Amino acid sequence: MKRPSSSDFKRTSRLVQNATVDNTKIPRARSRSSMLPGDRVFRNERRARVAQRGEINQMLPNVTSRESSRDYAERMSRREYYERESAGRTRRRVLGAAAAVIAALIVASVVGSFTYLRSVDADLKAQDAESLSAALSADGAAAEDGAPFYTLIAADFASGESEDATRALVLARIDRASSTITLVNIPTNVQATLADGSTPTMSAVRAAEGDAGLVDAVENLTGVEIAHYMHTDDAGLASLIDEMGGIDADLPVMEDAGAKAAADGAGMAVARTETKHLSGQEAVSACRALDVGRDQAAQAGSIDAVAMGLFRAFADESSFGFVMKLDTVGHSLTSDMNSKDLRALHADLRGLRDATVYEATLPVSASAAGGASTLKSSSWDDMRSRIDRGQKPVLDAKDVIASVDVSSFTVTVNNGSGIEGAAAEARSVLESNGFKVESVGNASQAVYDETLVVYQNKDNAEEAAAVVAALGVGRAVYDPVYYSFSTDILAVIGKDWNPGADEAAASA
Repeated sequence: MKRPSSSDFKRTSRLVQNATVDNTKIPRARSRSSMLPGDRVFRNERRARVAQRGEINQMLPNVTSRESSRDYAERMSRREYYERESAGRTRRRVLGAAAAVIAALIVASVVGSFTYLRSVDADLKAQDAESLSAALSADGAAAEDGAPFYTLIAADFASGESEDATRALVLARIDRASSTITLVNIPTNVQATLADGSTPTMSAVRAAEGDAGLVDAVENLTGVEIAHYMHTDDAGLASLIDEMGGIDADLPVMEDAGAKAAADGAGMAVARTETKHLSGQEAVSACRALDVGRDQAAQAGSIDAVAMGLFRAFADESSFGFVMKLDTVGHSLTSDMNSKDLRALHADLRGLRDATVYEATLPVSASAAGGASTLKSSSWDDMRSRIDRGQKPVLDAKDVIASVDVSSFTVTVNNGSGIEGAAAEARSVLESNGFKVESVGNASQAVYDETLVVYQNKDNAEEAAAVVAALGVGRAVYDPVYYSFSTDILAVIGKDWNPGADEAAASA
């Protein structure tokens, strides 16, 4: 091979210098013979393409380290490298298997939960679900947008020893904004008006008209819109309460109202409440009020106490714990709500654990023929107005009496009940509270089923309400035409007179 000449070395050196990125020397003008191939101009297009060359910006070796092939082979053959690579492969296999197991468990949990909740939904569904939904459809939105809503709770407590069945009806108003729960007990002997014009008692409506018919009847009676409905029986209620481990309820305690009251058939009166821990069967017995002679006031108080105790028990339950109890709930209740709705209701109750709870009984007249009673519309309108404002449904008698100057007006008391000595007893009650009773006598006819406190000057409305509160029964009536009396207030004692009622009102 021919040895390169010195001119060849020089030419190669110039080429390398001109191709180096870091070359900062100013290039000199070159002659045509010394021009680089990329700078030369060819008349022949083919030669010009052949002469084209790219400029070298950077030259890197095709390696990532300075490790030689021999060093690499030696490193791969070391025991430490093999153990490290083997452990890594084992760890990746374990993690992959664990991920697969977790994914399988998640899928199984989702499928199991779906099946479980579908089973609960099927158990909760009422027999006349479509009719019930139609009765409630116009009102359900209120329960979803945070507005106060009413839930009707119905229960059958049939005695195994008798065909006589006591049905409990509680209208529960839940107000999340003001953090209040109001329970209104509806006496089951109150007359309902159905679409065909018949007037059965509430206790007979569900058997004849179903759940939807019962909802319609209560709405027609009370004028409220019901958003949700729940129904249970004695076995369902007992099972539900036992599942919660029992409940704490503030039950009314009955005490002797005196010998005279006993002679008039009103020997027991609600004197106070007492907190008791109840099992399921004990709660059912309390709702039947079997231990207090089936007194209506005591029974209403017992039903409200059990309902509130159950609410509190559910409110104290965790979200997960409540979901685990949904199976028992589904077997114990029928409702328009499904498992999702019940979980939402439970969330509301958890937020209302410290809520103010009010209890009241729908005001009805004294029992008429056949044991039926009728709604006192004006009294209910006043009560509902207070409920809708988030206030106490019934003012305490002491507060009502204290709101007026009892010595600033006069009262006449007439006996319209036919109960001997009723007017004298009423006079004694009023005077013991400071009222000025100017005369006592008899009404023209002993036909008054309820006590009426009449006033003829609208300015005496509060004074009349105070007389009602002191007597413990009756209602105030504005009538400037029909009644004739010379005092500010006339109290006509009706057949609902109960000498023990005033004591219960005063102790409220």
